[in-house]
Amino acid sequence: MIKNDFIELYTFQQNVILGKRFVFLNVASTLIMVETI
Repeated sequence: MIKNDFIELYTFQQNVILGKRFVFLNVASTLIMVETI
């Protein structure tokens, strides 16, 4: 039971990190687009 909770928490953290990275990439690409225009 504890192991399951740990795995869920770990995957949740990984998803959050991926989400932040994705948002950062979106913002960065948007800024690059704006600068080129």
